[in-house]
Amino acid sequence: MKDRAGNSYTNSITFSVITFDPASNLVTYADYNEDTKLDIAGGSKEDETPIHLLATDGYLTNCIRPGNNGMDEGALYSSENNIFDSKGTLSVWLKPDWNNPGSDEHYIFSLKNSKDASLSVYSICGYVSANGTVFSIKNKNNTEFTIETEKEKPGNERWYYPKTWTHLVFTWDFSAGKMAVYINGAKAGEKIITGEERNNSKKLWVGAGRWGGFDMSEFKSFKGRVDELGIYSYYMNENEAYGLYTVSRK
Repeated sequence: MKDRAGNSYTNSITFSVITFDPASNLVTYADYNEDTKLDIAGGSKEDETPIHLLATDGYLTNCIRPGNNGMDEGALYSSENNIFDSKGTLSVWLKPDWNNPGSDEHYIFSLKNSKDASLSVYSICGYVSANGTVFSIKNKNNTEFTIETEKEKPGNERWYYPKTWTHLVFTWDFSAGKMAVYINGAKAGEKIITGEERNNSKKLWVGAGRWGGFDMSEFKSFKGRVDELGIYSYYMNENEAYGLYTVSRK
């Protein structure tokens, strides 16, 4: 082509495609393909639970404890350098073994200051109940901030999918004062949080969350399958949560 002065030129357009990199800021990861140890870890990779039962297909399952009245067990990790109270994102794939959660609390994860402490000392946890997918955070003053997706969007079937692999993202940032939940890449709830983080967590339960000392009746685990645990060191926005869902889709 020529311009008005008779000079030749060629039009060109350059496109730059920016893709979501799931490895960016990833501090902890477990695919559960061979054992319950973490594949990537900022701290210890070891699973501290006494029983390690995995399905052959490669996921953390109900882990029924043989010889112990059929009680369930999840995976327990040191939280030091693997997850942070101040800010972060926990991503996981779930497949419930039930059509309706009923009155149970199916714990997905719980960040606590002791393996055997009661529920009141958790700092961050996520579970599924009749109130939907629940995401709860306690600050340094023990003020609780909770997202219950069924209350956020009543009647919205996205809060869990019976017997179907579902992707959940829990993300939080105390300095920015916000927390959010994403289900299959879509925002299912968000809330403002205030105060300072507890910053005293020592243990991370995956697939479980409530433990009242030696009273096994107080143990609450996720009845189903848990896979592809990922923990990131920053607050994830909506585009990133959707990107993570699409690149890891089952």
